[in-house]
Amino acid sequence: MNITTASVLVTTPARIAACLLDMNGALGRVDGTLGIALDFPSVQVRVSPAPGLEVVWPNNDAGPLSILARRCLTSFGTLHGALIEVEDSYEPHSGLGLTTQLRLAVIAGLSKLANYPMTIRETGQAAGRGGTSGAGLFAFHLGGVTLDGGHTFGPFKEKQEFIPSRTAHPHTPPLLARHQFPDAWRIVCVTVENLAGKSGEDEVGFFARSCPVPASEAAATCRLVLMSILPGIVAQDLPAVSVGIDDLQQTGFKSRVWQMQDKLVLQARIIMRRAGLTGIGLSSLGPTIYSVVDADEADSVLENLRSLMAEKGIRAKVWATAVSQTGASIRTDPVSERGSQQA
Repeated sequence: MNITTASVLVTTPARIAACLLDMNGALGRVDGTLGIALDFPSVQVRVSPAPGLEVVWPNNDAGPLSILARRCLTSFGTLHGALIEVEDSYEPHSGLGLTTQLRLAVIAGLSKLANYPMTIRETGQAAGRGGTSGAGLFAFHLGGVTLDGGHTFGPFKEKQEFIPSRTAHPHTPPLLARHQFPDAWRIVCVTVENLAGKSGEDEVGFFARSCPVPASEAAATCRLVLMSILPGIVAQDLPAVSVGIDDLQQTGFKSRVWQMQDKLVLQARIIMRRAGLTGIGLSSLGPTIYSVVDADEADSVLENLRSLMAEKGIRAKVWATAVSQTGASIRTDPVSERGSQQA
């Protein structure tokens, strides 16, 4: 029998993690991230009441989400089950934070359904994220452009070694700044198909081999973010932002991330320059690369870029997106549930 009930629909932004500020640690802190929330791509998760727990994510392994959901249900204590449906997502390990957004969406949907309010810190802890980069967590909750202050570093501190968020204890970093991204700008993104950034033990090993970076490089990274990129965004000075992003790729931890990219990513970067783009950055560990352009130029840039990619035989997803200024949408949505799904 069909019944009408209320589900919770959670739509989250993707995120660009522009850089980790300090992977040296000599000042007693590490990490720190400049993050940007993207309107597209996005994650959409529907959470509906159900007598038992079922997680549906077509053509993907829903096991980790099921474990997370079960832990949430136990913690909340007010729900016996839920039907969790991933209705939209994007490529994992593309440098756009899919796993974090999925986990946060599941937690937010269940907490809304259970009327169990959670803080940013609590959702980060429940998701097991924020232990290195706060970009995904703050993109979800706040949108826009965010800068976090990383974690204390050393014996008996929040972190004792250089490791990615997935393996770090989820200490939510302090939020240092949050700003709107100019509405007159767009972010052009390129993801070469059939490539994935490092994950799992490869990711852990990369952090161990690459850190600590020299203190002078960490200092240069902080200077570029604080005196070029972030003030350029606030002042809507696109040339300053572009120069800062370009320079950022040549120093600190980010320069080491570029060194391990596939040759197709490096070729895509060259093609973006041929298309007239400047300020070409790498999100997280890649392979997605991005550039900031005026909104009225975005269509012509995409047309030229796609043509050049095809000419060189590089298969890539190429798109332009606005920035999500508000973060995730979490709303109650009346739906007609099929009895067969609830059986």
